[in-house]
Amino acid sequence: MSAGRSESSPGRHLRRAPGISVLAVLLAAGRAAAAQGVPYSVSIAPEPPRVGEVFTVTVLLPGASAGEVRAGEPASAADLSFVSLTVSPVLIDTPEGPRAGARIAYVFRAEYPGELRIPRLEVSVGGSPIPIGPLAMDILPSGNAPPPAPYSWNAPASVTRWQCFPAILAPRSPDAPALSVPALPASPGLSLEPAGGLSFVGIPLAEGSVFLPAVPSPDGRAASEARQVRSLPAPREIAGSRAVGVFTARLIRAGAGPVRAGETLTFRVEVRGTGNLPVLEPPEIRIRGPGAGSVRAPAAFPVAEVRAVSGAYAVMTGRELRLVPGIPGVYTAEASPFVFLDPGTGALGIVSFAPVRVPVDPAPPDVLPGTGGHPLPEAL
Repeated sequence: MSAGRSESSPGRHLRRAPGISVLAVLLAAGRAAAAQGVPYSVSIAPEPPRVGEVFTVTVLLPGASAGEVRAGEPASAADLSFVSLTVSPVLIDTPEGPRAGARIAYVFRAEYPGELRIPRLEVSVGGSPIPIGPLAMDILPSGNAPPPAPYSWNAPASVTRWQCFPAILAPRSPDAPALSVPALPASPGLSLEPAGGLSFVGIPLAEGSVFLPAVPSPDGRAASEARQVRSLPAPREIAGSRAVGVFTARLIRAGAGPVRAGETLTFRVEVRGTGNLPVLEPPEIRIRGPGAGSVRAPAAFPVAEVRAVSGAYAVMTGRELRLVPGIPGVYTAEASPFVFLDPGTGALGIVSFAPVRVPVDPAPPDVLPGTGGHPLPEAL
């Protein structure tokens, strides 16, 4: 197709910005979309892009509702950084006149001059797929734009809120200068902890867009630019636990042997596995005393043994509750079910706890409750 031309077929209208080379795969995708009766157009601006500047790939879908459109986020590459993705309603000019529809705007940044290939863009309308691309274009050099940062963040384009994800500062080329482990600036809504070398573990603490921070180099220039990660809503079932990972859990009595009134009785709830252990909420421990009455127990305190492993955290987190029974009888520890999201399968896991019952014997005659089992001093 020549510059500035439009090509159309039944059910499809493909617009091109001047100088854009659209591959045969895109044409085949357009014919498939036409067969399904889904019209669309594609444009790229500015054209041609220059190194270091952002450009937008716009997909217009006349007659489509923005709420029915699903668009996947493409991954960044060494020569192409993905910046953002938006889907919005729009009024579209068509040969028949203005028509309501949906607009998908992909924003990228070109990092190197020469031919650039944008991978296929995954789009669907009402469940009907419209695979768009790959696209190929020429990127012009720019004498004004600074050279790209020598490192870039490798991380998922999107994760569920509270989900751990690996984030790695990777060199863009084999001759990138060595980079020592940097002290990363804080980024709102994101927990980011080192995991060895230039690897980190991220956890989005809020929904929406969070950003892996720009990393400065010792000479004051940027070693890496910021990278957006979309934080998707978590299932409402984990609103209390905030637990995303693969876990087991148990409610136990810590310690063994008989317990007398006035001595310390300890219960513990433990969550073990791999996932977002530093930010999840283990279940609270409740205590019922003799006669099934509630006991005003002191607040539980956190216990943890956590280490970073392969883009997540492992081992254990939990709560420990210590109380001193004032009277003999059976004391029962209970905890509400623990709900977590398995990010690998998307399934919810639920762990229910059996009550833990501990009989408490009477204190010796010469010991008062609350003295820790020590005998009373003899009267003078």
